[in-house]
Amino acid sequence: MIDIILNYLKDNILSLIIIFLNIFIIGILVYFNFFEEEPILEEPIEEVISVIETEPIEEEASLLVDVKGAVKKPGVYEVTNDTIVNDCIKLAGGLKSDADTNTINLSKKVVNEMVIYIPEKEEVKESPPLNDAVIDNTPIIGTGTEENNPSSDKKININTATLSELQELDGIGESKAQSIIDYRNEVGLFKDINELMNVSGIGETVFAKIKDNITI
Repeated sequence: MIDIILNYLKDNILSLIIIFLNIFIIGILVYFNFFEEEPILEEPIEEVISVIETEPIEEEASLLVDVKGAVKKPGVYEVTNDTIVNDCIKLAGGLKSDADTNTINLSKKVVNEMVIYIPEKEEVKESPPLNDAVIDNTPIIGTGTEENNPSSDKKININTATLSELQELDGIGESKAQSIIDYRNEVGLFKDINELMNVSGIGETVFAKIKDNITI
């Protein structure tokens, strides 16, 4: 019996080796597939921190507003871009007893370099109210005196007139009116009516037509 087994092993030794090798390889593959511990993925903490640090932080814009007229503490105040007219009045100490806010939009948001003028009741009686609480980027709020009210005089105040008011001038269309507003916002208020000829599109011919109808 032993001789038979030995003879069988001698005759089939190569086949047996191949069979055992296959079993061994299969065993290794099964082990690694089912028993190998899955690697723990570490979160890229440094990358997350870097992203957080580089994200832009929105900051509230700082604006300067000039509060004048019938308020207790007139002056220039620094506010944020979500501030409304009523907030500025509170910063200026509140209204005086003779203040009139009927012509003022208290809920309007302020813009940089804005002028808020609170008229007195007597001023409102003497002068017609402005149609809008804000005039372009150099707004005047309320009624005010002749200095602040372009409609109290038949002449158009080129420092405070609105886009539509400027278009009432002979030869001034929407494009030229906007150029006037852009000029005074970028360069500053006009110091002399002749300075109007520095505005693009307004030469001596156009100026000659309107010079008697404008003021500063």
